[in-house]
Amino acid sequence: MLELDFSLIVITLLVWSLMMILIRVFFRPIGGVIESRESKIQLDQSRLDSLAQQIQQHTHSLESDLRRGRQQAQALKEQLIKKGELVREQTVAQARQEALTTLAKRMTQMEEEIGAVERQLEKEIPTFSQRLKEILL
Repeated sequence: MLELDFSLIVITLLVWSLMMILIRVFFRPIGGVIESRESKIQLDQSRLDSLAQQIQQHTHSLESDLRRGRQQAQALKEQLIKKGELVREQTVAQARQEALTTLAKRMTQMEEEIGAVERQLEKEIPTFSQRLKEILL
């Protein structure tokens, strides 16, 4: 079988003491650093999640404001178009009325001028008759 001698016990004690020294001097501080980094990473991740949620809320708020603004702009556009149509119709009606009034005045003026010319011609009928007689006879 296996012979156990004193050197095996010494080596075991040395390995065990070395492990204890490494654990206390090296592994615990590194474990502390790793834990502090992990906690910092978790804290940063929770802040990042919180900020992402805030950004998403602000984005939804801005989108709803933008949607509402577009609806108001569309309603205002339609209102202005209707108002413009009303003004156009009023302007066209007013222009028609002015045109009819001007036409009536011009017709009256032309009738007066025609009447004046007819009266003038009636006065000149004897002169034209006399000339015609002279030309034909």
